[in-house]
Amino acid sequence: MRRCLMLALLWFAALAGAAPPEYSPSLTRFSRLDTEDGLSQASAWALVQDARGFLWIGTQDGLNRFDGSEFRHYRHRDDQPSSLAGNQVQSLLLDDRNRLWVGGNGGLSRYREGSDDFEHIAVGAGDGEQAGVRALHLDRGGYIWIASYSGLSRLGPEDAEAAAWPFPPGPLPADRRFESLASDASGRIWLGSLAGVVRLDPESGRVEVPFADRPGAEALASARIDALLVDRDGVVWIGAVGRGLFRFDEATGELRWFRHDPQDQGSLDSDLIRSLLQDREGRLWVGTRAGLNLMPEPTGAAPRVIRFAHHRPDPRSLGAGRVLSLMQTREGVLLAGTYTGGVSILDPGGERFSSFTPDRVATAALRDPVVYTLAAAGPDALWLGGRNGLYRFYPDRGELQDFPATEGLGVSGISVVEDMLWLGVLSGAQRFDPASGTIQAAQLPAPPDGLHITRLWFEPEFVLAGTYDRGVYLMRRSDGALLAHYPVASWVSQIEAFDAETLLVCASDGLHWIARDGSGERYLHQSSSAPDSPLPAGGITYFLRGADGSNWLASTRSGLLRMHLDRPGDPASARFESFPVFQEAGLQVVQAMAEDGAGRLWLSTAHGIARFDPESGALDRFGAADGAFDSDYQSASVARLADGRIAFSATRGLTLFDPAQVVARRPPPRPLLTELRLWNRRIDPQPLREDATLRAPLHLTPRIAVPAAEARMLGLRFSSPDLVSPERLRYAYRLQGFDPDWIETGASERSATYTNLGPGRYRFEVKAGEASQLDAAEPTVLELEILPPWWQTWWARSLFALSVLSALYGAYRWRVHRIEANRELLRRQVAERTEQLSQAKQRAERALDELRTAQRGLIEAE
Repeated sequence: MRRCLMLALLWFAALAGAAPPEYSPSLTRFSRLDTEDGLSQASAWALVQDARGFLWIGTQDGLNRFDGSEFRHYRHRDDQPSSLAGNQVQSLLLDDRNRLWVGGNGGLSRYREGSDDFEHIAVGAGDGEQAGVRALHLDRGGYIWIASYSGLSRLGPEDAEAAAWPFPPGPLPADRRFESLASDASGRIWLGSLAGVVRLDPESGRVEVPFADRPGAEALASARIDALLVDRDGVVWIGAVGRGLFRFDEATGELRWFRHDPQDQGSLDSDLIRSLLQDREGRLWVGTRAGLNLMPEPTGAAPRVIRFAHHRPDPRSLGAGRVLSLMQTREGVLLAGTYTGGVSILDPGGERFSSFTPDRVATAALRDPVVYTLAAAGPDALWLGGRNGLYRFYPDRGELQDFPATEGLGVSGISVVEDMLWLGVLSGAQRFDPASGTIQAAQLPAPPDGLHITRLWFEPEFVLAGTYDRGVYLMRRSDGALLAHYPVASWVSQIEAFDAETLLVCASDGLHWIARDGSGERYLHQSSSAPDSPLPAGGITYFLRGADGSNWLASTRSGLLRMHLDRPGDPASARFESFPVFQEAGLQVVQAMAEDGAGRLWLSTAHGIARFDPESGALDRFGAADGAFDSDYQSASVARLADGRIAFSATRGLTLFDPAQVVARRPPPRPLLTELRLWNRRIDPQPLREDATLRAPLHLTPRIAVPAAEARMLGLRFSSPDLVSPERLRYAYRLQGFDPDWIETGASERSATYTNLGPGRYRFEVKAGEASQLDAAEPTVLELEILPPWWQTWWARSLFALSVLSALYGAYRWRVHRIEANRELLRRQVAERTEQLSQAKQRAERALDELRTAQRGLIEAE
């Protein structure tokens, strides 16, 4: 938590100290959301962002909700009364309770977030039909004003139906087919119609044109008004279709008129005004039929206009078609909804890097996009050595100077020698005179004459030529005699002085140490993946001496290396330190580098530009979302301007930036849980069912309970509503009680799936951020309970236990009964036997008595 707080404080501090971005049409880069990304239709008529971070886009084919990664579509369906009222959505409004209102050809709808459906609000057209809604506006009192071609209506905070506004009899408004709405600090409502603009005082019911007597008012009297804006100073801006832009300042009574002038690039690009926005810096954005216009200082005496237009070959230009809608997100990102080009997104932070290609106006004269090498051409210009010639580029003026004499030359190396340029080309070397623009072949021995020369280095008496696949050649300057050849396995990317005695040659096979006096090669550090190799695997593309004396090397397989010399001046004592963070970030290929005033290293890589802080070990990456290229920067190609700006060249052009202006990125919004899946089936909310697994949308649900049978395959999807560059985000999630640690995933895999979860309570957590932000990011939490099957519930267990006890008791009673029954049987058997024995005894006694009587009788008879 403390680390997260520190990151947030650093971000806000950086923003507080940063000046508002200065936009330039030749440098500004937009990203886009269109039908290829999932937008239901290419015309973005209305835009709004809700408190959750969802972006809502109204189109001619329904309403779209964007979560930063995916779209969810809402359309009208005749068989669903709670669906959207109509598919042509022309206006969106978020009220002071974060409720979304949708206006269009079907009338007015209110989105019910808890049930993910719509409630329809009646807006009468006077004939019993539902009026089509053109515009919505929330005033300071919480009333919603509804503009339609059937008139004006108002809806109170607790009203169930919109009431038509009863205009008093009179000539105003001249046309009651309304297109636009705004309100001022006094609560008065400005109404734009198909025939001019009027102001309504709801308290008195008075309708007026406050500037009716001002010059230019007659131009507005019959104009269609598609855009109205009351700025922070109370000034009213009126956008007319075909008549331009008007500014009315009630404090001074001044009505100013701004129009398109074909002869003035600083005027509006069109008189057909469709949308208006004042951003947080007070600048005015004007959407027109031709594109987007910016007035950086709209209150100035002669405000200049910066134009942004659609350029078909440039995917980073403004989207196609007239600009229908404008909005600014909480993070300061500008969104422009266009007629046929979807939504264009302009991030103020995305201007930190400026990349130039043949698609940009400033560098359209490039015959080929590949720029092999760079060199400073004075304090504010750059030499560009390209695959098809040499150029001089003035970035501040947006001017590219071409030298036709160099056409067809593949310029791989540039060395400035006095007033001449020595160019390493595909077939030797050329000498170029900038003053005259002429070029002539340099007189070199064969070889290296005819070879592909990649680098040239000039000593007072010697010249070294590095080649693509033949090594380094040493020549005498006085007569061009070839003095030595130093073999290299493949390419030579840089020759640079290490100290007064030694040159370093960065090459595909390692690092060569060559004596500056021409006496030979002093040492070779062969790059190898062998465990005992001092220099890790990968060719060395660049060497840089830091301001503190540190030695840095760029590698094609090991990222960034730091070279330590245990014995100064002794190459054999060199040790090479690698940084695992480069391998972890996938930045094994580093092409060139430069150091800024704070001691940080800026690196061009095979995957964009990176910034490394040697003190903290922090590594940050920058790509297309920041204005840089995502890939394919050139080896050993870097230059500095006098003001500290750094340039790297690439296969698509070059990138220029000021390290001091690259402030910390803001943390992305916390992720939203967007979908629950059970057995690979999406679970939609069922608010009317008490036993439903999901009664509200997942992002509104703090806890869910899932039956064990359904939890055999449980999936959760999530996304951070980052509108600028969601593709650069990383996600980390874990299910406490199941996952032993956080599981990381990329922007394309925003889901977690679990199988056979046992009954119990779990806690699902997910967080988002770039690689350096992820550890400190705040997670989104969902409490999850897996309900046991009925036989594992407490009542089932209790019933089972009771049944077992009852069975045991029954068995016990049966056993006791059996013992008692056996005892009774035995008693009866004993009694019967006893009785039998008694009877037998009696019989025996009687028989004995009879015998005795008989004996006595015999005796007496004798």
